[in-house]
Amino acid sequence: MADGIKGRTPCMNWDSGDLPGTWKAFKTHCEFMFQGPLKKKQGDEKCAYLMIWVGEKGRNVYSTWDMTAEDQKKLEKYYENFEAYVKPKSNQVFSSYKFQCRLQKTNETCVEFVTDLKVLVKDCQYANPDRMVRDRIVFGTKSSKVREKLINEGSELTLEKALDIARTYELSQRQLQTMNIGEDPNVNSINRKKIYSKQTPKNSYPHKYEQGAKPRYKQDKSKLHVCQRCGYDHNAGSYCPAKGKQCKKCDKKDHFAKMCKTRKEKKVHEIDREECSNYYDSSDSDTLFVGALYNEKNESDTWCEDITVENVSINFQLDTGARCNVLNRTDFRRMKTNNVLSKPDSRLKSFSGHNIECDGKITLPVTLKNQKHEVEFYVANTKSQSVLGAATCSEVGLIKRVYTLEAKYSDLFTGLGCLPGIHKIHVDDSSNPVVHPPRKVPVSLKGRIKTELDRMMKLGVIVRQKEPTAWVNSMVTVVKSNGDVRICIDPKDLNKAISREHYPMKTVEEVVANIPNAKVFSKIDATSGFWHLKLDEDSSKLTCFNTPFGRYRFLRAPFGIKSIPEIFQRVMTEIMENIEGAEVIVDDILIWGSTIQEHDERLKKVLDRARQCNLKLSKSKCQFRKNEVDYVGHIISKDGLKPDPEKVRAVQKMKKPENKKELQTFLGFITYLSKFLSNMSDVSAPLRVLLEEKNEWCWEKEQDTSFNKLKDMATNAPILSYYDPKQPLTLNVDASSKGLGAVLLQNDKPIAYASRALTPTQQRYAQIEKETLAIVFGCQKFHHYVYGRQVEVESDHKPLENIFSKPLNEAPPEYKDLYYSYRSMTLS
Repeated sequence: MADGIKGRTPCMNWDSGDLPGTWKAFKTHCEFMFQGPLKKKQGDEKCAYLMIWVGEKGRNVYSTWDMTAEDQKKLEKYYENFEAYVKPKSNQVFSSYKFQCRLQKTNETCVEFVTDLKVLVKDCQYANPDRMVRDRIVFGTKSSKVREKLINEGSELTLEKALDIARTYELSQRQLQTMNIGEDPNVNSINRKKIYSKQTPKNSYPHKYEQGAKPRYKQDKSKLHVCQRCGYDHNAGSYCPAKGKQCKKCDKKDHFAKMCKTRKEKKVHEIDREECSNYYDSSDSDTLFVGALYNEKNESDTWCEDITVENVSINFQLDTGARCNVLNRTDFRRMKTNNVLSKPDSRLKSFSGHNIECDGKITLPVTLKNQKHEVEFYVANTKSQSVLGAATCSEVGLIKRVYTLEAKYSDLFTGLGCLPGIHKIHVDDSSNPVVHPPRKVPVSLKGRIKTELDRMMKLGVIVRQKEPTAWVNSMVTVVKSNGDVRICIDPKDLNKAISREHYPMKTVEEVVANIPNAKVFSKIDATSGFWHLKLDEDSSKLTCFNTPFGRYRFLRAPFGIKSIPEIFQRVMTEIMENIEGAEVIVDDILIWGSTIQEHDERLKKVLDRARQCNLKLSKSKCQFRKNEVDYVGHIISKDGLKPDPEKVRAVQKMKKPENKKELQTFLGFITYLSKFLSNMSDVSAPLRVLLEEKNEWCWEKEQDTSFNKLKDMATNAPILSYYDPKQPLTLNVDASSKGLGAVLLQNDKPIAYASRALTPTQQRYAQIEKETLAIVFGCQKFHHYVYGRQVEVESDHKPLENIFSKPLNEAPPEYKDLYYSYRSMTLS
């Protein structure tokens, strides 16, 4: 195989600490070989070369693949499989560590430094990589003058400006060196002497020269050299000022810290660390980077933990980017410890570059999961949440489990899964099949459509259909935000003929009713959910669709078929049954626990079950061990249920409706949030009047007030508590002239709101009848909560109390049915 190959052949190092990066470099080398000396080789020959170059371990990986004879001749297929193997090995935290450790090397130009930073930042998955590179330039530049210039720019500093400043300074230094080439070396010698005498600390040299005595002999300047112990010029063999001095870096004697040989080795630990020469009068002070302080973060992105310090429970933010642990003053004062703060040997700097005022340093006992640890804290004058840094998080076991989890289940995040069973779409035999003609598609989309069709065929989602079929659907193409296309079908006629299973679909209300005391959450999302369902032959032919390139049919369940969501819900429910703490709504699985340990045990069971059933997950949409997660258009948090901020913002941005259709859209959004809004029907009554057919469109002050109030209510929607079957229930009801309102409470905290408008007939009821109707409405609306429970009903209509206090046989006839149905209620 080595027939005349020139140059070094590629060799894959499978033991590399950075497997994805090593593979990338190896693949690039292979590509150059295949485009150069091996350009004329056929596909199967190139594959053979690749299998030689990957070595024995690579061939062991190859032996685990299930490849067709055709795939074995495709080089891209080999690349794809190897990349799937090395990709899970990528460790986001380790990549961030390497990025944060990166300092500009002595002989490295700023362009080379920034180029390497841009390569490193790709694997870190930061939300704003340009900003992180910009900050790394500031923290990692080898020039203190460049750093000063960059910091002076403040918030105006961009990545481009930072690079421009560094390059300009670098260029000016090279030009100055060129201009200084012709200078007299004696001048340089004089300058060095001046610097030497100027920088020499007082009483630092126990030498007779300090007393003003002249040397007994004249020094030979030709014999002067830079001493490797002190860093200054003096004769070899003469007295060295570093003799007997202890190095502040390695604690060894006879050299200064700046000349310490261990300096380069220690750099690997110096993440965002810089020497400080004038802080607390200590020349060895350091700057410790604390990313969480003064750094605005989305609450859902933070990771917190309640930890006991000196018998006081403190909620810490766990920040894997922080180099130390920080207690704010408020938390520290709560402890009332007898320990005394020691003088800090470092200063603290926030993510934004602000210095943080530090009161001192202290070591305190920490208890977590019945384990005790001694942890060092910096006490800082900050209003931000106390922070636990990366080292301590790892030491006490707070981050190990999550990282192990992602590595252990990395196979769940690659490829397309297939759930057990073959599924059938049932069609009414009496329905008439419909064949749709092909729809024209824009010329600019044809290439992308063909690419997507080929990808779906390769995944086994669709297949070409040549034989005639009774049903032919139209193709629907949706352009994604990234420019790719999503291909679906338009089964409007087919859906009319389909018979549904009518399997019950869970609601968010049903889910949150099952999660009392939930504190920790994870959400996992199935990749291309419906594509996990395999169709039988007859059902597959029902999904045949037209394209500009011929007809295709789905082998997996497509989106748009009205019976598929119910089938998928049933299958997912069956898969996850008997796993406590796991709730499923279609392709979203919520895992919760009252403690981290309970949550992690449940999450492990769910992931094990997913692996067992070949359920593949979308890593970008999954959220692990969070204080809150977004779930089916809501935010589920340890505090309760909240509306999705995106939907609230959508309501805030809505302009005043100019016609009935726009008003219906607005009220649709408001109705979606109705569970969070008290007496919505009363507030929205002036708007609903405009929707009546008999009324002309007339927007007046009354409608304007209603519109603005509804927007305010949506913006300030309360957090709903989770239903707890062990806590007493209170149903608060009210009736107005135009609507009914109800709110279910536990411990005076709302669980859910409900309201509805009265019909014209009901508006003519007596007030006592309206109040009774409000009770009926509340009990029916919250039936799944109140049924079989002792419920206290609160109403502001006193006569109702007398009616409900009577025995059943003495109650008025018109109230007997209500009284009997809800006799467990207590009216107050």
